Amino acid sequence: MKYYYHRHNVVRACVILVALCATKLYATESDIEQRLESYFQLLNSASRPTDPVIFSEASQFWLKGVQGQHPSVSRFFLLHDPDEWQMENVQKAGDYAAVTVSFDSSNYTQPWLAQFELLSVNGEWMLTEFSDQTQRPFDDSSRSQSEFVMAYLQTIEAAIALRAGTDDSDELNRIKLFYEPGAGFWKRGTLDSVGFMLWLDQQSPRSYEVISAMGSEVTVRFNNTRRRGDQAVRFTTIEEGDRYYLTQYINEALEQQQQVQEEIAAQSIQSMEQVTAGNDSSRQVVDSQLNILAGAAQGAALYQVMSEVVERSEPLWIPSKAARASLGRLVGMYAGMSAQALSPDWNLVAEAQEGKKQVVIARPHSSEGLGAFSSLFDGIRFQTIHASEGWKIEHATAFRD
Repeated sequence: MKYYYHRHNVVRACVILVALCATKLYATESDIEQRLESYFQLLNSASRPTDPVIFSEASQFWLKGVQGQHPSVSRFFLLHDPDEWQMENVQKAGDYAAVTVSFDSSNYTQPWLAQFELLSVNGEWMLTEFSDQTQRPFDDSSRSQSEFVMAYLQTIEAAIALRAGTDDSDELNRIKLFYEPGAGFWKRGTLDSVGFMLWLDQQSPRSYEVISAMGSEVTVRFNNTRRRGDQAVRFTTIEEGDRYYLTQYINEALEQQQQVQEEIAAQSIQSMEQVTAGNDSSRQVVDSQLNILAGAAQGAALYQVMSEVVERSEPLWIPSKAARASLGRLVGMYAGMSAQALSPDWNLVAEAQEGKKQVVIARPHSSEGLGAFSSLFDGIRFQTIHASEGWKIEHATAFRD
C-alpha cells in the first residue's frame, strides 16, 4: 500500500491494469500511477466544472482526438468530491493500460469505482477512455425492482437531509447537480427526477413502503405526508443490461382527479354543443353567452375547457382586442364564481336603447347563485351593439348597486 500527498490530505493509491494479451507486465513505481496522480491533483484544484484549468491543463492529459471526454470526467470528479482515491495491482500490456480507481464519494458511504484506459505515446501515458463503473449507490445484481425503488427513495431522502444540513453554496450545488438528475437511478434526460425530489421534500412522509409490484411498475405508499395524508405513487422502471432505471412517476390520487376532470370537461363540451346561440336581439345575444357559460364545467374543471368556451363565445362578440380581453375576464370570473356555487339562473333587463347600442343587465334570481361572490357584485352589465351580422357584445363588467 502506497500513500500520496496532495493539497488536502493523504491519499492512498492502487491501480488495477487489465491486460489485453496473455502476457502481463507488472510495474511497481509505475509511470501510470504518477500520471493519474498528477491528473487527479489537477482536478482537485479546480473549484467548478467551468474552471479554466479544466479546459487547458487537464485536457493535455488526454490523447489528441479524444479530449472531448475530459469535461465529463471533471464534472464527475467535482460531483463526488473524493477526499482520497485508491489504485491497486498495477498491471499493463505493452503500451495499453486499463485502470480501476476506487475512492470515497461524498454521495455514498461505500467505495465508488471508475475505470480509465491509457496508451503510452512517445513514452508518456495518455488517457483515452473513462467509464463510471458504479453509476449509482445500488448494486443491481440479484435485486428486485422493489428493492431498487426503495434504494432510490432512501438515497433521495438522505440527499434532502444533506441539503437541509448545510448552507455551504458549493456543497448545495454539488448535491443539486448529483441528486436532482436522479443520482444514476433515472434514465438519462428524464425530467421527472427533479420533480419527484421536490415532491418528496414538500410532502415529507413519515414512512413509505412498497404496496404493489407488477411488471415494470412499482407502487409505493407514502404514509402521513405533510399535505395530503397517505399518498400512492407509481414508478415505472425499465431494465437495460443488468441495471434498472426509472422512467416516470405518477401520483395515483392526482391521476384519478385528472381523469375525473377530463370526464367532466368532455361532458361540458357536449353540453355547450347543444346550446343554440342567437343574436337577433341584445337580450338574445347576452342570453346565448350566459347559456354557453352555464354549459361549461364548474370550478377547476372549467379551466380545462376555457379555450372551447372562448371559441364558442367569440362569434357573439365584436372582433376587437378590447372585446376579447373583456370576454377573457368574464370567463375567468365565471370560473371562480362557479367554484363557489351552482350556475345561477339569470334575469335579463334591457335598458333604454341609445342608437345602435343597448345595455343588458343580468342579475341572478337569488344572491345564493353567486355564492361568496354575492359580497363582491350584484350582477353583470353587458354593453351590446347592433351590427350587420346582428347584435354583438362589446364588453361585460360586474357591478354592485
